[in-house]
Amino acid sequence: MISFLTLTRKSVSDQAVKQARGEVLVFTDANAILEERALRELASNFYDPEVGGVCGNQKYRLEQNPNGDCASEGENLYWTYDKWIKQLESKLGSTIAADGSIYAIRKHLFVPISDPAQADDFAISARVVTQGYRLVYEPEAVSYENPPISSDLEFWRKVRVANQSMNGILHLREALNPFKYGFYGIELLSHKVLRYLVPFFLLIAFVINILLSLDSDFYKIILLLQILFYVLAFIGYKARNLNLGRVKIFYGPFYFCLANIAVLLGAIYLISGKRITTWLPERE
Repeated sequence: MISFLTLTRKSVSDQAVKQARGEVLVFTDANAILEERALRELASNFYDPEVGGVCGNQKYRLEQNPNGDCASEGENLYWTYDKWIKQLESKLGSTIAADGSIYAIRKHLFVPISDPAQADDFAISARVVTQGYRLVYEPEAVSYENPPISSDLEFWRKVRVANQSMNGILHLREALNPFKYGFYGIELLSHKVLRYLVPFFLLIAFVINILLSLDSDFYKIILLLQILFYVLAFIGYKARNLNLGRVKIFYGPFYFCLANIAVLLGAIYLISGKRITTWLPERE
């Protein structure tokens, strides 16, 4: 039996799970629309006793955002890449974490989240793996959500997600030990920790590139390519509400920079002791 919990993030409570009568819990965002077979596709994976959780396939309905800016294309591009990684991770054993739009776990693997300033989809689903079970990706379990309506709102959503996800990693830092958790520890380091260090790496790389270019024509070319990338990002930002902004060569660099600046700010908040606990819906 499946217990279906349609809850907004941060409203997942011990009491709600205790009242659920099924052996499998399905979590979804309140704004998600599930395909007819989504639950059946999720459930089919639990025939394997090694599977403790299943991550579904969130898709964006780009046609629902005709008047929005290029943030919708940027997020869709990023999300396509992220799901490709999830699929590869799943083939190797376990994907790193589920997305809140649609995922399921065995009820007895649910671990209450004591700190509300965490990304609960990550915090709940990752603990399936730390309890010795697999967390797999199911591309046929599809949910649909509307894309972001503006870059400004998407930026602050990503600040919140980064802040809460990094806080979640701190609470789960023992899972980084590959001697205890195998390849999952390496995945967690690569997919989460190193990803959140990218903005710091970018700043360091730019400064070092400037220094190296002083005595090297090769590094002058590399520096010019870096500058060109950021110029394209700036054009994407200025043209985000125009048709020009929906050209991939502009919205790709722009969204990359938007996401990494948001991560940087989220990290600064966390380091300074500011943890974001309040969730407000930033998408229609």
